[in-house]
Amino acid sequence: MDTAVVQALRLAQDNQADITFISVLKEVKHWRTFFTSKAEYASKLTELLANKRAAIEAKIKTLDNNLDPNIIICTGIGFIEIIRRAIDEQCDLVVKCAEDADWMDRMLGSEDMHLLRKCPCPVLMLKPGQLDAFNKILATVDVNDSFRELDDEQVQDKLNQAVMKCSVALSLPKPSELHVGSAWDAYAEDWLRYGTFAHQSDEQVDDYVEQGRRDCATKLARLVTTMGRSVSATQTAPG
Repeated sequence: MDTAVVQALRLAQDNQADITFISVLKEVKHWRTFFTSKAEYASKLTELLANKRAAIEAKIKTLDNNLDPNIIICTGIGFIEIIRRAIDEQCDLVVKCAEDADWMDRMLGSEDMHLLRKCPCPVLMLKPGQLDAFNKILATVDVNDSFRELDDEQVQDKLNQAVMKCSVALSLPKPSELHVGSAWDAYAEDWLRYGTFAHQSDEQVDDYVEQGRRDCATKLARLVTTMGRSVSATQTAPG
């Protein structure tokens, strides 16, 4: 919690922005409350929420005694509640500390991964213990055009631009190294290589994949250029 609180406060102060703190407690499974009455469960939940709010308020007071922040304590699925509040509050940025994913999260997708993929505004994912200014920043954008014809409101382009603007702003105070990356994949590559009815040679598939990589690199470079700042465009591996 310390990392996200410290960095969020710093960003809010630097940009004269309003700040909202949210903490989401996981709901207790129904079978675990089988021997607990509804009244007892509600009482314990209320106590947990109050204790969590008090802990956050105490932490904030140690950092900025004059701040009267908006604090939201709720129960539910973490990334869903964060996205819901980000939409309701019309947030420009979500700040969160990365969590260690267990084997189940890696297989099904962690809370952090769901948040990064589905949040409608940029997400600043912090390394635990990152309390100082940033040395290196990785801005990840999506330059995939596969579904562009369905994106009438240009949501993807707007989010890419918002990610870039936030990343540039974060890199300026120190200044920091800013890298821009985008993951890509070659549609139906596995089928073309190993499909029973595929008739392409390995060389043809390699050329097809390489063309996809070049297209992604070109779009990524174009996005960086439009921001009017010289940054290092880092092409990630297929994924």
